[in-house]
Amino acid sequence: MRRSLLSVLVLFTVTVASQTIDDLDSVEAYYDSLDDSGDLDPISISSGSPDTIKFGTPGVGYHTKYGPIGGVQTDKINVEKLAITKVEYTNGILSDELMKSITSLQGRVESIMQKNQNYSVTYTSKKPPNKNPHYYFSLAPYSWPNCKGKLFIKNPWTQCPWSSQDGKINPAGKSLTSGHALTYLIRDGVDLATSFYLFGNSSYEHKFTQLMRTFFINSKTYMVPNMNYSQVVPDGPENDWEGSKMGVLDTHGLLTLLSATELVAQTNGSSWTAKDTYALRSWIDKYRKWMETSVLGKKEGEALNNHGTFYYAQLAGFSQYIGDINGTRQAVNKYLDTIYDGQIKADGSQPLELKRQFSLHYSYYNLEALGSMAKYAQSVGMDIWNVANSHNATYQTAVNFLIKNTLSTKNSENPANFLPMLETSANVYGDTSKYNYTSAISTIRDQTAGGDLGAVWLLWTRQ
Repeated sequence: MRRSLLSVLVLFTVTVASQTIDDLDSVEAYYDSLDDSGDLDPISISSGSPDTIKFGTPGVGYHTKYGPIGGVQTDKINVEKLAITKVEYTNGILSDELMKSITSLQGRVESIMQKNQNYSVTYTSKKPPNKNPHYYFSLAPYSWPNCKGKLFIKNPWTQCPWSSQDGKINPAGKSLTSGHALTYLIRDGVDLATSFYLFGNSSYEHKFTQLMRTFFINSKTYMVPNMNYSQVVPDGPENDWEGSKMGVLDTHGLLTLLSATELVAQTNGSSWTAKDTYALRSWIDKYRKWMETSVLGKKEGEALNNHGTFYYAQLAGFSQYIGDINGTRQAVNKYLDTIYDGQIKADGSQPLELKRQFSLHYSYYNLEALGSMAKYAQSVGMDIWNVANSHNATYQTAVNFLIKNTLSTKNSENPANFLPMLETSANVYGDTSKYNYTSAISTIRDQTAGGDLGAVWLLWTRQ
């Protein structure tokens, strides 16, 4: 779940912790109460655009009630900047801000080592429709069964028609564990890889290797390299269920994990071997081919919003990882030539994201994908940070549009989620008299008890 939606998920978890899909009436009653109270009503802020930012995080007030964020930013690790962090840390001259991120990272890694958990899509009692536990299986998060007017319902999953309700997360998805396994694999893997690079503790590399082999390589626990049952919308008998095109989005965090894997490989430890690299590249190559040739993959590639951006970002990053430089360039150019024009208007607004229930979240989210793609493009000699679309708009134009709305006191979504885009802009474009990214970063951190000062990505996006 993405960071600005994390607060929503936490709220739902507290409210419906004892509920399952069988408690459908009570869950729907909870959502109905939110609608009746007006908590989902959008608040419009003038932005000089015919579109408006819609704020509507259920049950949450002004953004000053939010705290720091965690998780993993979809990213390509900047090894040069991380190397500077390492030198300064080793010499005891690291800034107080970055020391907070180091301290937070050390605490998380210590917890990872103590818990010694492993992750696999096969570690579940709920098998996908084809009954093969090696397949990734998740529920479309905004999908709900509508059982109104239906009698003698024993199983809403199979007896009721399903439809999407944007922004309303179905807690039943928590019972399918593939998404959790992938999420924690990525978070733990990136933390372990970064820690191994910074601190040189071989036990971190060993644990990282164990996690990666379990999830991708070992014959008993590997995941099949496709998303045929990702973000399933149940419809009819279970053996007829199929994944949705949106499920391709579930693997976008692999971009950061692969970058972390490259970091481990170049650190020259003793656990992660050339054989492991070959096996992982083979898995990624097969998954990339599935994305490009399957019905679900090709449909996702036609998406005009953040789904399409993440699709091409993944193709770019996956191609770079397996050494297909032309594949990376082709993916980036295909994005620029097809959907880029319709994503950012002249004033910087993102109309397809503004239509969503969580307008700010999805506006950030699309830029997260675009920023990640731009960094992978840089790795093959392409600079797209200043490439303007037909509206003369760029990544920077979109960031500038969001600053005012993010800092508004009417914003009920966590402004800390905007920090990675501001930090990227400060690094790529620098501050100007009109748009001072460093000042906006400081303001958001003050409002959110540090914002992202504990996040691992800060160690390689440092200014």
